[in-house]
Amino acid sequence: MEVILTRSGRSALLLGLKALNFGVGDTVLIPNYICNAVLQPIRHLGLSPRFYRLDSQLNPCLEDVKEQVSLANGNTGIIVVNYFGFRQNIAPVLDYAKRCNVTVIEDNCHGHLSALGNDEIGNAGDIVVSSLRKSYLIPDGGYTLLRSVSLASGTDLNLEVDGNWPSYLSALAKSRIKTEIRKYPRLEIAIENSFEKEASCIPPLMMGTASFLASRAAKRTGHFTAQKRIQGYKKAAAHLRKLGYEPMFEAQLLQGAVPYACPFQVESSQELVQVLKLLRGRGMRGHIWPTLPLELRNDKRREEALLLRRRTGIILLGHK
Repeated sequence: MEVILTRSGRSALLLGLKALNFGVGDTVLIPNYICNAVLQPIRHLGLSPRFYRLDSQLNPCLEDVKEQVSLANGNTGIIVVNYFGFRQNIAPVLDYAKRCNVTVIEDNCHGHLSALGNDEIGNAGDIVVSSLRKSYLIPDGGYTLLRSVSLASGTDLNLEVDGNWPSYLSALAKSRIKTEIRKYPRLEIAIENSFEKEASCIPPLMMGTASFLASRAAKRTGHFTAQKRIQGYKKAAAHLRKLGYEPMFEAQLLQGAVPYACPFQVESSQELVQVLKLLRGRGMRGHIWPTLPLELRNDKRREEALLLRRRTGIILLGHK
């Protein structure tokens, strides 16, 4: 296994997709409740997105996944998401993907600080992508974890997603992650020790001693961040209950999950707007998420995605 630092979650996803050696027209399955940013690397590589449904609790609908796999062209991968720092029920999808030779890409951009017992979230996919900046409140930084695939020698490591994005090496040179991460000395030492000395080399973080130290350091340095997020979730949950609503996934806090946000659901878009207004009046940062991708416009799963978006609000926690 190998971990490679990137500038962002988007760059991490692009690198993971490149590691698969998928060609133009190969298929990537994506949940229909998804941020538009996830589609940028897929468009960049000329891959074909297909959307699958989620249930009201954001779990993948296995039967729809099977239908989309049956309609896929060429090689097939599927993106599963740990929404808001909580694990969804992805086990049936993992089992099915393994039997059907479908590569699983685990989007853990919200869940870097989370763990369920000893089973760390972000350790299930063949490829895992994450966003350090979302966890540590630094300007940029992410990583790609290659668990069951390897980055081929000679892989083009230009991670330019659109015209405004520099190449990977340029982004790394300009990145502020190494400066910001000095606030967390143990994490800095663990990561710096794993870098190749040559400036022209991509800095791999191999699974082993260096990775163990980095993981342990990240958990230690993330302690106060994690506690702040958990306290923020509990505060947000209390406000929601005063308004007559229940937060989602609260039971996972007892299993070690660290929330990126406090999600909740209502009955209609009008009600959601009203609740968010009330929450903001109480000092809570309530939002409607996500910005849905344009590719959903002509997909029959668009209505289900819009319904989830109209009914699901989030309260951001510990963000600048």
